[in-house]
Amino acid sequence: MVEAIQNLRELRKKAASINATLVDDLKPFFVTDALVFRRLPTGSDDKGNVTNTCSCLMALATAEKLLDFFKVHPTPSIVDAQVRITEIFENAVKTEWTSSGLKDDNAFSSLIVLRTAGLLSKSAEKPLTRPVLEMTHTTRQQMEDGSVKEGPTRTLKQIAIEFGKKAPDSFRVDDYPATPGIAYWFVDAGENLMPDIGETVWQKITEWSSESFARQVSLVSAQHDAMKDPVAMALAACLATRLRKIISAQAFTNRDGMIQGLPTNIEVEQAVLNAFRFQEESGIWPKYFPLFNYKKGGAGSNYLFSFEVLEVIVHEFENSSLLEKEIILSGLARALDWCESNRLTYEHEGRVYQGWNSGGQITTLMQGKPEAWATAMVHMFLHKLRSALSVLIKRRTLLKYGVSPSGSNRPDSREWEKFIDSPVRLRVDGRETTVKTLVQEQILNPIENDKRIGERRSALLFGPPGTAKTSLVRAIAQKIDWPLVELNPSDFLKNGLENIYSQADSIFNDLNDLWHSVVFFDEMDALARKRAPGLDVFRQFLTTSMLPKLSRLHDDARVLFFMATK
Repeated sequence: MVEAIQNLRELRKKAASINATLVDDLKPFFVTDALVFRRLPTGSDDKGNVTNTCSCLMALATAEKLLDFFKVHPTPSIVDAQVRITEIFENAVKTEWTSSGLKDDNAFSSLIVLRTAGLLSKSAEKPLTRPVLEMTHTTRQQMEDGSVKEGPTRTLKQIAIEFGKKAPDSFRVDDYPATPGIAYWFVDAGENLMPDIGETVWQKITEWSSESFARQVSLVSAQHDAMKDPVAMALAACLATRLRKIISAQAFTNRDGMIQGLPTNIEVEQAVLNAFRFQEESGIWPKYFPLFNYKKGGAGSNYLFSFEVLEVIVHEFENSSLLEKEIILSGLARALDWCESNRLTYEHEGRVYQGWNSGGQITTLMQGKPEAWATAMVHMFLHKLRSALSVLIKRRTLLKYGVSPSGSNRPDSREWEKFIDSPVRLRVDGRETTVKTLVQEQILNPIENDKRIGERRSALLFGPPGTAKTSLVRAIAQKIDWPLVELNPSDFLKNGLENIYSQADSIFNDLNDLWHSVVFFDEMDALARKRAPGLDVFRQFLTTSMLPKLSRLHDDARVLFFMATK
């Protein structure tokens, strides 16, 4: 298990290293005056393209880097950045939703806009200054004589509702069939923007999703080389997984029937495993069936970029054991290798552009030009991979210490409520209070109200054996339903006195990979009392090794920890 955790850490470190350039990679593509992201370093697309702008906004929102990206120097202001982000996205909403000749209301561009709206609305950065669903788009139609005819003006809410009512036909582009990838964009947007979109809509999408999944699995299983599409199969599995989560959280009249109609968890996970068997050694998938064909510009057919697929897979299965399978981990490692070996650098007019090219246009790939949207999608995948790997590392770390990684999802306050309280007088203001009241006010309330630690919290519990120090910590962990890791001197001495420093490094490396967890150091002062005559190894260990590590654990504020002494 130790080796497995280390391998996951190395994979995460590699992803973080590549992902560190997100802001710097996207900045050269941003056209300040036009409030858009251009697709290429060269060309005449300074007016921008809605899919490029939205792709970049999604990547920045996912990584919570929007405010950092759009801060105005030298006097950065969060409000100024929020106003700017709102202007950029509203500009994308108002502009033509076209891509190389597609109609303005095409599913490809429209659903990328809606998905971006959903991610912006759910961002912890609160980047928008006005309600996203109230933003409006006017459809424009290019006439044969070159003139432009304006159609209806609709809010994003109205557009989302219309896509839902017409599903699954609304997931097709031109004469191409509806695909799980485009359907997933709508479902992602729908959950973030309007989870109450209606049972009838979710019913239709669920039925189509199940049929699509069954067909894709059947074609791959039959080895039908002319018709199989492992990428579509993987996305159909992700779509079914997302729908199960959405429907399970709703009070639909036919909720159980809708869930029963979806493929089981075992089926969808097996489909993803099978899809990875078709991944190339390079880390990406071959191109199977396109989403649609561009009508101008010589761009040819549009395929989902492999990293758009990987981003969805990693996101949907982050909390399952699927990503721990060897074929998945090795596939993700190969994808990271592709990111390293295919990163492009292109200089134009004194600016350096770095990133990736999807290979959709062979000419720009041969010229070594990175694309804004492809670069954004790689970074979006990298950030979600880092998050998913952190979840895996946390799960394995808890198992290493004999702790169940999943709580009951039902906080239990019974032990806390029957805990005997003690009065206490505070020295600062002389206020009379109790131990339980202090713990509730200072530790539990911030966690129970905000579901996070908020401020840095730790506590020293002092008292002779039998004063319920351990019971208190266990009651706290049960009350907030966080896993509890209990440590004592034997954990630090398990490999002998000569290895106490390296063992401490290993333990704290593990603890630093935890969050939403309680850590209890029990009887650690015993180390100082057990030193040999004339030898102060333990006291030196506590001051030179333990204290700095505890300080970091405290400052990072990712876990709630207690230390008990006599």
